[in-house]
Amino acid sequence: MKENYLLITFPSIPENVGLARVIVASFAAQLDFTL
Repeated sequence: MKENYLLITFPSIPENVGLARVIVASFAAQLDFTL
């Protein structure tokens, strides 16, 4: 499996929760179904 990583920094404020969820979901979508 190819290593894929991203470093992103943004303020920990409620308005950025949606951004954080989208970022995590985009990486989770690339995973195999059988971990």
